[in-house]
Amino acid sequence: GWLFGFGYFLSNTYWISISLTFDDNFKFLIPFTIILVPGFLALFYALVAYLFVILKPTVFNALTADSRPGPGPFIKTSKFEHLPQLKTDVTDPAWIFYTSGTTGKPKGAVLTHRNLLSMSLSYFADVDSIDETDIRLHAAPMTHGSGIYALPFILKGAQNYICQSNFEPEEIFELLSKQKNISFFAAPTMVKRLSSHPMASGNLKGLKTLEFGGAPMYMSDTKIALEIFGSALYQLYGQGEAPMTITNITKAMYSDERKPYYKELLISAGIARTACNVEIVTPSWTPVPLGEVGEIITKSDCVMKEYYKNEEATKKTLRNGWLLTGDLGSIDQYGILTIKDRSKDMIISGGMNVYPREIEDVLLLHPDVKEGAVIGLEDEKWGEIIAVSYTHLRAH
Repeated sequence: GWLFGFGYFLSNTYWISISLTFDDNFKFLIPFTIILVPGFLALFYALVAYLFVILKPTVFNALTADSRPGPGPFIKTSKFEHLPQLKTDVTDPAWIFYTSGTTGKPKGAVLTHRNLLSMSLSYFADVDSIDETDIRLHAAPMTHGSGIYALPFILKGAQNYICQSNFEPEEIFELLSKQKNISFFAAPTMVKRLSSHPMASGNLKGLKTLEFGGAPMYMSDTKIALEIFGSALYQLYGQGEAPMTITNITKAMYSDERKPYYKELLISAGIARTACNVEIVTPSWTPVPLGEVGEIITKSDCVMKEYYKNEEATKKTLRNGWLLTGDLGSIDQYGILTIKDRSKDMIISGGMNVYPREIEDVLLLHPDVKEGAVIGLEDEKWGEIIAVSYTHLRAH
């Protein structure tokens, strides 16, 4: 099978898969695999000569509408075929992804073809397998997480559907009740709106995966979302500079409540994605001991090439392939990353580091509190003091 072929590939041999269609009246696909090793080159050339000279196939390696399953025909030809093809390298820029600008003016993260391919392959490894029956629903802005996750679906010939509304839960729930194999990305605020909607208790049979990320999700909201969406929930942690691909909590991880660290998992960002390295360092890039808080850095083929026309910012953010995320966090003995806050949001009061996110998590556990936020205010004695900016009491 494929393991055998992959083993030969790794040992400097090659395998080729060929499909042949002879003519429109006699469609017959011949799939086979050729293993090329030095001693069999003569056999290979003889076989190729037999196929092309004797059998004379009219179409080589063609995929016809009759042979491809799915909702519609696969069209091989295009009116643009006569145009010259552009030669590109995997290191060439493919996408300039502008950051959300939480710490200043948005910067253009230059993503290469390798970055986007690596991101797509990581989706297949960590999130889901995809085929032509899958649907990628775009309920969030396509300029960011939702749009860039269209790529794995395009690679597999799946469908992409753009919501007609500006994120109306009614439209999403209606689609989930009528279609199958729907996956979509949502920010935590969107997940919260969906979880609290009356239609959330209805028919969700069409939901395959609900990915969320882009901002912290409070533990109270995560628990409610798990009750509603169950095994379809998937969390990711990524940035424009390493699109969608730093750490994750898989659907299987959410489903296994027997783990001794399950409670800690719910307030974390999960474990490193496939082929991703994640470490915690000091401001001078020195690794910190296990469990201690520091700045999160990551290294993988998903990490951007540079910031567009911003050499200074590039030098501050990239070092030997490592990306400085600007987020503060810690990694425990299980390899679970917990994000404390953005480094710019940390409050230093009396020489102590205080993370607003931790206080907000506790605040929202109170049954009468619906929403709340914590900020730091300047103080002559303590440097900064902790203040709750607002709370929204639940109606009784």
